Amino acid sequence: MQAALDARKIPYTGPGAKASQIAMDKIKTKLALEMNGVPTAPWTLASRDTPACPLPLPAVAKPPCDGSSVGISKISRAGDWAAARDAAFAAMKTGNEILVEEFVPGREATVGIIDGEALPAIEIVAKGGWYGYDEKYNSGETAYPFIEDAELSEKLRKTALDAYAAIGCRGVTRVDFRISPLGRCCVLELNTSPGFTSHSLVPKAGMKTGLSFAGVCERILAAAKHD
Repeated sequence: MQAALDARKIPYTGPGAKASQIAMDKIKTKLALEMNGVPTAPWTLASRDTPACPLPLPAVAKPPCDGSSVGISKISRAGDWAAARDAAFAAMKTGNEILVEEFVPGREATVGIIDGEALPAIEIVAKGGWYGYDEKYNSGETAYPFIEDAELSEKLRKTALDAYAAIGCRGVTRVDFRISPLGRCCVLELNTSPGFTSHSLVPKAGMKTGLSFAGVCERILAAAKHD
């Protein structure tokens, strides 16, 4: 869609076609982050025939190009591997490899960015410590408090901007993190089309800065452009 708008010189919100293609592909995202020195969890690839988890446990198996945590599983024991591998492949339309990532223990967080400005960091507190599909969409128990620790919040915001630049983003983007017990902020992925209801996390963070929901929308619209 972005490429079609670029060809017609029609401005639009959010990152351009190239950045959006990278961010939608978790493998390309990992490579771009590593090349630019942005911290992310250790990872590797696995095929349909990989007999055992190729990384130390716990780990996470992911389809490279799906969103909303579809097909993502946490592997806590060796016996979890086959089901996690098969679930990731079942969610894929094409491709012969899945992403396997070390699970970073600790906390989960997200930072929204609008036109190069990092918004206040939000922690994602899911029951049981795992933020999967059900915790995102079916559970009423997941909490989203703002991170009050100023030093940690600033570290997350800076790292989010580094990731945003590494992928070549512009406009609105959300950067998701795991935070280790020692405070290492590892980028999980970037969402170049984040949710945008009044209860979604980017608008929530924008309103924390003093804007109304309409004001957040206006800021995003003001940054619209084409590549």
